[in-house]
Amino acid sequence: MVQAWQVSYNGITVGADTSYPLMYASGFDTADVRVDEQIRMADHGAFLYSWWLGTRTVTLEGETTGTSSSDLQAKMDILRSMFVPQGQELPLRFKWGNVTDRRIECRPVRFTFAIDDMYNIGTARWIGQFKAEDPRIYDDALTTVTFPLGGDGTETKSVSNTGTFYVPWTAVFSGPGNDFNIVDLVQNKNVKVNYALSAGQTITINSRKKTIKRDNGVNLYQYLANTSEWFEISPLTNNIRCEISAGWSGNSECSLEFRSGWN
Repeated sequence: MVQAWQVSYNGITVGADTSYPLMYASGFDTADVRVDEQIRMADHGAFLYSWWLGTRTVTLEGETTGTSSSDLQAKMDILRSMFVPQGQELPLRFKWGNVTDRRIECRPVRFTFAIDDMYNIGTARWIGQFKAEDPRIYDDALTTVTFPLGGDGTETKSVSNTGTFYVPWTAVFSGPGNDFNIVDLVQNKNVKVNYALSAGQTITINSRKKTIKRDNGVNLYQYLANTSEWFEISPLTNNIRCEISAGWSGNSECSLEFRSGWN
């Protein structure tokens, strides 16, 4: 967790009440919309396709002071570790004031500071940047909703995304059972996997990565029903139904996980 007016990444925290106070931060506003324009032949204007968001760039600017040149160097070396290149995206957690913690999944792409007159007297001004391929801002708290399916193989629940934008989800079906289906009753879309599980086995469906895997790592995408249509959880209240076609027992269930999100 981070405190008010702090940002944390890869185990390093900057901002209020740290050795790395922030002077400026950007990239936490609304992500840019990715616009595709196709000219209207023999007519004014263009056809616009502007549903998808582009990438997000987060910039942090700060100032660090040391009690000596060696102390300053030590502090800057610690700060360098915040911006070590990553093979995969890590959460950048932040808290602007007395609000809930939020996160952006991103990678560091730039860290720079000048050796100048300020550095000579023990102060370094630095700039760091991160790039997010998924531009959405997420609640740091993970929402988990459990659908017990041991009664009649189906359960419907209201699911709340308290953000402003559609978000991905992960569903874990636990066997036994045959043919597993998750349905968004508002958008009228579903993802169905025609596969049989024994007791103790699971199927994990990841809507962000578009993957379907068994608990032993086996790829089950080939069992995705051709009537399926991937969906994301919309803002506000959603009615989600989880189903097993046959073979369920008291241990059968579905666990749905997501984070509320903002554009």
